[in-house]
Amino acid sequence: MRHLYHMLNTRHDDGPAAVDYGLPALSDLDLTSRAEDLRRAIEQTIRNYEPRLDNVRVLALPQESEDPLKIRFQISARLVTQDEKVKVRFDTLVDGAGSWKVSS
Repeated sequence: MRHLYHMLNTRHDDGPAAVDYGLPALSDLDLTSRAEDLRRAIEQTIRNYEPRLDNVRVLALPQESEDPLKIRFQISARLVTQDEKVKVRFDTLVDGAGSWKVSS
């Protein structure tokens, strides 16, 4: 969960070793397709940079607030360890300032 938090709060070109680590800045996205663009970016970034998770799926969740800049997602995957594979789920929220919160 900590790695997902750091990954989601890093912007492209800010990663120390890879320019595509993290997510694009919200200002770089079209407002009309922001949720879908972010959903795809989250899924791809996790697949590229979090090898402990497989079968990653990201869903955009319905708006809970009137603020169109607050977007929620649910991340589901399998956590792969040496001994087992465990289903995990995380809820995320990005606020208008582009800061992400991650909870399980």
